[in-house]
Amino acid sequence: MLDVPALYDPQGRYAYSYGTNWRAIVALVAALGPTLPGLIHAVNPKIDIGGAEYIADSNWYYGIVISSIVYSALSLILPVEESLVPSMVTGVIEGMVTGEIATLEKSAREKELAIITARIED
Repeated sequence: MLDVPALYDPQGRYAYSYGTNWRAIVALVAALGPTLPGLIHAVNPKIDIGGAEYIADSNWYYGIVISSIVYSALSLILPVEESLVPSMVTGVIEGMVTGEIATLEKSAREKELAIITARIED
């Protein structure tokens, strides 16, 4: 489940330690490390990287698969308890209820339409 307003709150339930999700960093390192020989060879083809040259063609797939597996496994094994939400939270932005938000969105659309119409008439 998701708490939508907390996504936009810098101090909300999805704020990580110093703004960094360590699980994502571990997944990045796990995916990036083995692909470095391919990067080195792409930058300078004169450098011999041995059999890794053939693996370098599939670096993209390797990175996606490994980072997804590592991140998912870490999130399942060591979940962030504060981010677990029993049900979807929507419609509250800075103390406003859904009806008030809809009214604001409608008035914003009306103002935008009025500006566009005025520009067309000029």
